Amino acid sequence: MTTPTQITYRHTAPSVSLNELIHEQVASLEEFKDRIVECRIVIDEPNQHHREKHFRVEVIVIVPGAELVASADPSAEVGEDAYAAVCTTFHAIRRQLIEHVQRTRHETKSHPGPGHTPRRSAR
Repeated sequence: MTTPTQITYRHTAPSVSLNELIHEQVASLEEFKDRIVECRIVIDEPNQHHREKHFRVEVIVIVPGAELVASADPSAEVGEDAYAAVCTTFHAIRRQLIEHVQRTRHETKSHPGPGHTPRRSAR
């Protein structure tokens, strides 16, 4: 893994096993885009006074020309498990990264705007 990665824990204790999972997920992102400038991850447990734990995970991936952001909603079922929230958030950022790569490579279909008339070849 060559991507500079910053992991921040808010309102919860850092976890070695969660850090390992995050580093694995970041490494898997490099398969799609090898020019990731930086990856920042924030793990937050905003309502720690409740009986249920709800984790909010935010992943920010910086690539040349764009900053992609994905987060897991703490009210969703996956918010109760930090590992599931990390995996869900990385799945979302992976989709964004794939779409970004396709856009930058002009692989996405662009539909002509209104009033566009297709050219006919001259014979």
